[in-house]
Order: sequence, then C-alpha cells, then structure tokens
Amino acid sequence: MDAKIANLLVVSSSAEETRRFTEYLRDDFDLAFVSRGAEALVYLDGATDIDLVLLAGSPPDIGVLELVGAIRDRHFAGGLPLIMLESDGGPEEVELAFQKGADNCLMRPFTETALRARIDALLEVKRSFDRARAKYAELEETDLQRLQISRMASHDLQSPLNNIRLAVKGLQSGDFSDPNDVNRSLETIRVLAENMGEIMSNYLDVMELSSRQHCIQLKPVNLRDAIVNVSSQYELAARQKDIRLRTGSVEGWVMADAARLVQALGNLVDNALKYSPPGSTVSLATHIESGLGWLIIADDGPGIPPADRSRLFQEFGKLSTYPTGGESRTGLGLWIVKHLVEAQGGQVRADFPASGGSHFRIGFPTVGDLSGLDAQR
Repeated sequence: MDAKIANLLVVSSSAEETRRFTEYLRDDFDLAFVSRGAEALVYLDGATDIDLVLLAGSPPDIGVLELVGAIRDRHFAGGLPLIMLESDGGPEEVELAFQKGADNCLMRPFTETALRARIDALLEVKRSFDRARAKYAELEETDLQRLQISRMASHDLQSPLNNIRLAVKGLQSGDFSDPNDVNRSLETIRVLAENMGEIMSNYLDVMELSSRQHCIQLKPVNLRDAIVNVSSQYELAARQKDIRLRTGSVEGWVMADAARLVQALGNLVDNALKYSPPGSTVSLATHIESGLGWLIIADDGPGIPPADRSRLFQEFGKLSTYPTGGESRTGLGLWIVKHLVEAQGGQVRADFPASGGSHFRIGFPTVGDLSGLDAQR
C-alpha cells in the first residue's frame, strides 16, 4: 500500500471541513466523502480498499462514539485505522473513543501537519499489519498443503507396502511350487521399492516447492549437456521396457538453473517412458524459436485423451491413463515440471499431433550466440 494511492473515507457533514480536507489531502490520497453515519457503514461494508477512516465530528444520524463502535464491530482493530477529530467533548470523550476502538484522536484546532503526521503513522502501522497478515496466511496455506501432502503420501504408500508384506510372507513360507517364484517375489519387491522411492521423491519435491525453499541460480546452460545427462540416466530404464530412447537435433544455450532444468527434463522423460508401450520410441530434441530454447520430449504412444488435457499440469491431476509397466503415479510429476520451469522464467507446453503420441516442451530464454563456447568444449 503506497501513501500516494491510499484510500481515505472522510465522514463529515460540514461543507467547510470537506473543502479543507480536500485541500489538505487530495494530492496524496484518494478521498471518499460521506455525511451520515449510516452511509459510512454501508460504504465500508461494500468497499474492500479503504485504508483509513477519518471521523470529523458527530454525523446527524448517529453519535460519533456509537459510530466508532459500529465500525469496529465490522472491521477489527489493526485492519482499518480510524482517526476521530474532537472539538468539545473533552478528555472523557477522547478516552471513550479509544475504548470504543479509535486509533487516534486529534483535538481541534489542528494543523495540516498534525493531521498528516497521524495519517502517515497509522498507514505505516497498517502496512506492517497487512504484511504480517499476508505472511501468516502464507504460512497457514503452506501448513495445510503439507498436511494434505503427508496424508496423500501415506495413502499412496499403503498399497506398495501391503504388497511388499505379502511378497515377504510368501518368501518366509518357503512353499514354492515353481523355482522361479522366489525370483518373481524378489522382482516384485524391487519394483515396489522403486515405486515407493519415486512417490517419496515426488512428495518431497512438492513440499520444497510449496515452501519456496528451492534456490534458483540462473547461468548459461548447454542444452546438449542437459540431454546427454538425462539420456544417460534413463537409458537403462528404457531398455528394460524395450523402449528406444533417441536423441535428435540438439543445439543451443539457455539461461537456466542446470540442476533444475535436468530435474524437469528428467521428470518428462520418466513420464514418457512410464506411459509408453514396449517397442515404442521416446525422442529428445531441441528447437530455438522467438528467443526461447525448447527441449522437446516426444513419444509415439497412445497419447492423452482430450478430456484429460486440461488437468495436465494441475497438482494431484491424475489422468485416466495408466502406466504401461505397473509404475506408480501420484499426479504430481507434471505439476512439479511446471513449477520448476516457471521458477526459472521458462514456459511449458504440450502438443498432441493428429498422428498420435504426445510432445511435451519446456522452453528457456536463450543467451545469444555462444557457438564459441561449443567450439571450445
């Protein structure tokens, strides 16, 4: 709230005082005038942008102390500063005004300097109060989100935990009609453990993002390095699902946080592998367009149904499709990608060609001609 644009409501039935307040305050504040107490209450009930109320004497329809109390009943102390101008009520009325909820009283006759000093002081208090209230609301929202995340993590971990218990119980029984039963049980435990690790990783990422504790350090990043890094991480997972991980044309430099870019790109590659069928291809490439360096992750799988596309980047936005290899899904992967990319000043897009499949793109601002750096590598 800037003093230049603070909004003041002046309650005054005197045309002379209205003129005087206008002369004193119009250059620095937006002023609204009412002459009656009932008008003031209706105005305040309908307005959300009033920063301070100035009561200039008793309005004709309601006593000034009664009006102070009525305003305080509707607008709690600290949320709306209130100054009362006093002329003949004496110290007793001033004391009662404070008891009713006035923040300051100014005795007549007063100077413009005295009036401005009180207004400025109370507006500064309101600024501090508004900042504290906003911070409290932010912390409260973060706590609620963490509670939701904890509950959902607990829910999503129950199923793999139960299945691991069943697999371990089978191993402990020693009753195997097929010699391969042991290997199958161990493989089940391995897959479930990996799924649990992915679930926890996703939820920890969300908690970090929601608490704004992630540190973004923007530097020139070579897109080739990012793609090589991610390809090496997921090559084995692709082979295990009989999916070809292919790298197309790769070039360009962008301004980004290298670790966070790789994290976002890795989430998209992991997602593509998770939902692609065996025998398919996942491709990685880059494209420079309109000052942005785009990393493109394309698959030739079944694509995403049109009814699901509006939920793609929403938190906990699970789709109607299921992973092709029994992998876990939390509905968080694409939401994490979106926030990681936007925190770096980037953009996220998803395209669905008529020929099928899905193309996910993350774009970051380019950093000009850095071909000399490529040549030195």
